[in-house]
Amino acid sequence: MFAFDVLMRWFDVVAQLTALSVLLGPMKKYVPSRRLTRFILGGACGGFSSLEMLQPLVAAPGIILDLRTLPVAIAAAFLGRGGGTAALTVAILTRVSIGGVGAYAGVMGLIVVALAGLFWARRFGVDEKHSVAQLTLLGFVPSLSLPFFLIIPGGVGWGLLQATLPIHVPLNMAAVLLVGWVIDRERILLLQHKKFEAESRTDHLTGLLNRRGLESELSRFLPSGIVSELLLVDFDHFKAINDQYGHASGDQVLVSVAREIASEVGSHALIARWGGDEFAVVKLVSSKINDDDLVSRLIMKVRSTPITLICGATITTSVSIGSAKWVSGETLHSLFLRADQSLYQVKAQANVRRKPQKQLASPDKSVQRAM
Repeated sequence: MFAFDVLMRWFDVVAQLTALSVLLGPMKKYVPSRRLTRFILGGACGGFSSLEMLQPLVAAPGIILDLRTLPVAIAAAFLGRGGGTAALTVAILTRVSIGGVGAYAGVMGLIVVALAGLFWARRFGVDEKHSVAQLTLLGFVPSLSLPFFLIIPGGVGWGLLQATLPIHVPLNMAAVLLVGWVIDRERILLLQHKKFEAESRTDHLTGLLNRRGLESELSRFLPSGIVSELLLVDFDHFKAINDQYGHASGDQVLVSVAREIASEVGSHALIARWGGDEFAVVKLVSSKINDDDLVSRLIMKVRSTPITLICGATITTSVSIGSAKWVSGETLHSLFLRADQSLYQVKAQANVRRKPQKQLASPDKSVQRAM
């Protein structure tokens, strides 16, 4: 009868931990703070441990048997120090409030299990995919509390240890293997989702945001009013580069100019490849960028940076830039429309645009013919 009761309780604990494991992915996705996520989930594990102690199998007056250490071990191993501490604190408070002659042994068992779980996490990693051997090793951790039966007064400890050891060890092992597999599976799915999401928002050539990524970011920033200005950066006669040197060289030029733009504006702006040969730079209110001469500095930076192509030729190129200050309440479409109109006017006002040409090398110096 005792073994059957323990088995039924095992199913309850495993079901609770499995359900919590499934929540791990969504919480990591939607809860902004990783530490808060681990603290909440660790507290939940501590709650499961407390439920076990509040519905115990009473072996003797003041001596209760349960699977309290299993949620604590899972929390420490898969949630790290924050989650493990939260689970351990809740569990200890519950065991102390219950009292009895076995309270001291129970608290010591919880502490040892939590420390062992944290050591396992430090050794094998919290966010790593774990092998069956690693999970099997973790499966012994919840049972490390059982030897503390021996310090229970009254000489009943040895009998309890003999009665519970053959039952708890295999049940703890099976629970850790099952729950650990679910947790690792949820983490893999979350990482795959993040990877696909990042790829869908990133330009594969330059590594900058793409149009979709920038629109997503601006949809969050515009309502808060932290957008200052939008710059649209467009190449002059980029088609000539592709025609003369090939598309591979054209891609090389795009990457080079994207790098120069990023180095000039730093991390205080959003930068995206808006179209084929067009970039967008969104300055934020908190930006430390010098507003007065950013456009001229970007133009000069691009013009003064020679690019050595894979074909061996060295060229310089130039860009035109249109800008629009954000007006409170303005839509994203309106902001880009005004910036695009500004860019059109800049290009229309240009008198002569010279095509990019090779930088001819001589023994003494290079003579560069810029656009």
